[in-house]
Amino acid sequence: MTFRLPPPPLAQKIDHTHMLHGKSRQDPYHWLRNQTYPKPVEDKAILDYLNQENSYTQAAFDGWEKDIETIFEEQKGRIKQDDSSPPYQDGEYWYYRRFEAGAQYPLICRKRGSLNAPEEVILDIPQLASGHEYFKVSTVSVSNNHRYVAYAIDINGSERFTLYFKDLTNPKATFSHIDNVMGNAIWSANDDYVFYAPIEETWRTEKVYRHALGGDPKKDVLVFHEKDRTFQLNIAETQDRSHVLIVSHGHEENEINLIPTTDPIAQPVCFRPRQNRVEYNLEHWGNNWAMVIHDDQHLNGRLVFINDKDTTRLEEEVLPHNENFYITGLLAFSKHLIIEGREAGLPVIYVMDPNRDIKKVPFKEAAYDVSLATNATYDTAILRVAYSSLATPTSVIDINLNTFVFDVKKVQEIPSGFNPSDYVVERHMAKSHDGVEVPISLVYKKGIKMPAPLLLYGYGSYGFSMPVSFKESRFSLIDRGVIYAIAHIRGGSEMSKKWYEDGKYLKKKNTFLDFISAAQYLIAEELTTKGKIGIWGGSAGGMLIGASINMAPDLFGAAIADVPFVDVMTTMLDTSLPLTEPELKEWGNPNDPKYYDYMLSYSPYDNVTDQTYPHLFVNAGLNDPRVTYWEPAKWVAKLRDVKTRTQDGHMLFLKTEMGMGHSGASGRFDYLKEIAQMQVFILKALGVDF
Repeated sequence: MTFRLPPPPLAQKIDHTHMLHGKSRQDPYHWLRNQTYPKPVEDKAILDYLNQENSYTQAAFDGWEKDIETIFEEQKGRIKQDDSSPPYQDGEYWYYRRFEAGAQYPLICRKRGSLNAPEEVILDIPQLASGHEYFKVSTVSVSNNHRYVAYAIDINGSERFTLYFKDLTNPKATFSHIDNVMGNAIWSANDDYVFYAPIEETWRTEKVYRHALGGDPKKDVLVFHEKDRTFQLNIAETQDRSHVLIVSHGHEENEINLIPTTDPIAQPVCFRPRQNRVEYNLEHWGNNWAMVIHDDQHLNGRLVFINDKDTTRLEEEVLPHNENFYITGLLAFSKHLIIEGREAGLPVIYVMDPNRDIKKVPFKEAAYDVSLATNATYDTAILRVAYSSLATPTSVIDINLNTFVFDVKKVQEIPSGFNPSDYVVERHMAKSHDGVEVPISLVYKKGIKMPAPLLLYGYGSYGFSMPVSFKESRFSLIDRGVIYAIAHIRGGSEMSKKWYEDGKYLKKKNTFLDFISAAQYLIAEELTTKGKIGIWGGSAGGMLIGASINMAPDLFGAAIADVPFVDVMTTMLDTSLPLTEPELKEWGNPNDPKYYDYMLSYSPYDNVTDQTYPHLFVNAGLNDPRVTYWEPAKWVAKLRDVKTRTQDGHMLFLKTEMGMGHSGASGRFDYLKEIAQMQVFILKALGVDF
């Protein structure tokens, strides 16, 4: 399908050559890189080009405004505008968030003693967000005595948060704020101190500070410094709030240092020193540390207990390694230990009681998603989870850990109406290039004519498992006869930790070949046809899109790449970028000739050729610290050069959000407008009638 389009903007080509291992790479759009990074881009030529691309994209969308508005109104009709979350108990308070009709952001509220008590708004996010194009609150952390709240705000998508404090008993109290921090904060037991991690100029988190509440941030005390540049820092706390966890993590190993919350000025104590290709996580349960260890002999993990008074860290194995059960997390309550994991590609939850008997929480559907919701209370026998499937709206459920009785606290309401029985959910297995079977989850409306247009989503990196959860926005496509499918490709962890290992380093092409094999399978099964498949992925999933359309462009009729990581070689050789050094253990180090050749063979930007590409819509964020704006901009410029010469009438759009970052719009309606634009693009490109 071709479209009548005005002449597109063409980026200037300036000779630039990268040399390594005696080999050259031509990079004529290297000038689009911000040469003053990490400072904001000020180069007029760069900004002019991005604005020209935005104007070109907007001109096309202006012609579709009626259809975009139709989809947007449908999306709004599926969300309850005055929605609220089920309250959860923390001490004597019940906390929840609620939206007022028409508001982009929620109010954070609480009630004291009972749900019949008067409401107290502890954070008015709509008011705070007023006047900001982008506004994100990363954490709302209430102190242990429930008097104070710490919250972190990002106003431009850069992920550089400012940490604020508020006295809920005295609105006139003032506190110094702390700029340039990661978006979370941990309180000491007596609420005198807060632990936080600043973000360095290059977006690394390598230090943890202790801040005295009400004190001068310039006097904050450095408590830990991670000097290995392949590691980053995160801070957390145990469920019983007994310890601050300072987590130094790379992509294959980690180390945890502990500070007792009752002794916040104590020096951190390393629980177990880092070891090559060994990862562990901790929970404090009773008199023991519960620890899950992943290493090369136990990829899926094993659970051990260590007495919390034993400084020798002698292990008692409680749950041995199991090839069919991948342990992904722990959560401790006073009398129960929750063990999260995956079996046969689905999330599962096991519960251990004080006698160490282990039982599996039963879920009835053949394919579903379940995740832990907010569980703020330690001394309880109730676990709160969020449950859904591709055609089942989300339910928030309290599970009695003694009886396994389910108490449904809330079912997602679809005001415009939704009947799960109108849809079919299926799970397929596609044979990949090497014979490995790759799961595909899909949903479609009953009665549609096959073969049908199909949207295939994928990610396949960092071990992230794509959930088969409910997403109401998809149904504007599904109700128009589009099949929605998710390919659970290697590089994720859907099937096991090995599933992840088999999609990284020198096996990364398995990710792309799995995805292409999934598309070929769906064609062979006559669910869809060649050229009627749209594909969608973001960030590392954008690399998947770029590689797939280079390797098998004829399969796909349309593609969306959100903030795509596509200039793999240049980025992974640029150590001034925040993620390059930590991610050498995800993609490989191109300074090694073996990795250089392999990574170059799939890098989407470096493999653009004179061939017919599908219609393509690319999103970028000017303030994105994860995938810098110039990666998608360079990629589109290179594709534009090919398309201008070979593909008149094929759509290629670049939309750069000039005041946002990696996650796009922050307000709920602004986000839905973005989704509506992308869905209209898919429908137009695949020739689906409105």
